[in-house]
Amino acid sequence: MQRRESFSGMGAALALGTLGPEGAAGQAGAHLAGNGFVTLRPREDADRRTENRFAVCDPFGNEIDQTGTRTQGLQEAINYCARHGYGLLVIGGANATGGEPWHMNLTASETIVVPPMRFWTWTMRGMTLNGRMAGDMIHFDSLVNSHLDWTGTQLVYMGRQAAVHFHPRNTPPTDPTLGMGVNFVQIPNSISVYGQGARCVQFSPADRHGPIFGNKLIFGELNGGASDTAEGTRDTIGLMVDSAEGTAMFAANQIDVFAAHGCGARTFQIGSAPRPDSIKGNFWRLQATTVPHQTVLRSGETGGLYDIYFENSGLAGTTGVHLEAIAQQNRIRGYNNCATAHIEADLQGDAERHNRFS
Repeated sequence: MQRRESFSGMGAALALGTLGPEGAAGQAGAHLAGNGFVTLRPREDADRRTENRFAVCDPFGNEIDQTGTRTQGLQEAINYCARHGYGLLVIGGANATGGEPWHMNLTASETIVVPPMRFWTWTMRGMTLNGRMAGDMIHFDSLVNSHLDWTGTQLVYMGRQAAVHFHPRNTPPTDPTLGMGVNFVQIPNSISVYGQGARCVQFSPADRHGPIFGNKLIFGELNGGASDTAEGTRDTIGLMVDSAEGTAMFAANQIDVFAAHGCGARTFQIGSAPRPDSIKGNFWRLQATTVPHQTVLRSGETGGLYDIYFENSGLAGTTGVHLEAIAQQNRIRGYNNCATAHIEADLQGDAERHNRFS
């Protein structure tokens, strides 16, 4: 008698890899629905006019209710992950020969909120997330020992807050430590913002008790929108770190930015208030191009290591690096041909803060 196996999705690949060919063949007649993740994917019978064009399924293939959704099912998927302890897989598509298909675009009209998470994975592929809302586009609470990989994804945000905001304020499950620590975050494609004063990425540690530490953070294109709007810059920021009360509240992180451009008065704002040692000992690799009369990097860090490539292209009034009066013991090296390469604020006479440029 001929035996037939029915496997579906990533779960099948995992099962075959675990059991091997002989073991898999022994699972005669077995049917594995789902793929082990909470999954958001295009519906087979949908088009751009379909209200619920994306299906949201639990790890076993059962559809999750998204009645009344304002995020096309994404918030409902995240909520299910948080309640039941599963990872998240979001799948869109790719550009077709005739252009960008509907199933590459997901639109949200309210903030996508990620509650405190630990040991969580969120994988996203082939998706454009569009957001026009009063608050942040995607807002993270505490995040610990987790993995975000959004390769092949772009975010387009029309609001005035942050496209992606890491803002720990509550403790994660089974961990009394509030904050964001020991995560791998990879958003290697595009984050574009178009609202007045908006930030592509923002980090906001909680005063004294909610540090952001020991993370690997990778960002591709941070697009401040100036090159795409007739009226020019909207004073957007590529990456912003808020100062918090306490020592080493944003510390020991590794941050890569491949290409930042089109921002307003500053592209990278490291520190929002004169709080010495709040931001400390981070390793930065930053690339940016400028607009006129812009400071690319403005920092109040202690002990930071910066590898930079800042391209001026002959634009007037540009400053590569502006170190605040509290900034000390930083090492900054790389290519920087802005009109003014660097400034140290309030540096008088023989004062020495032990910052080094090379």
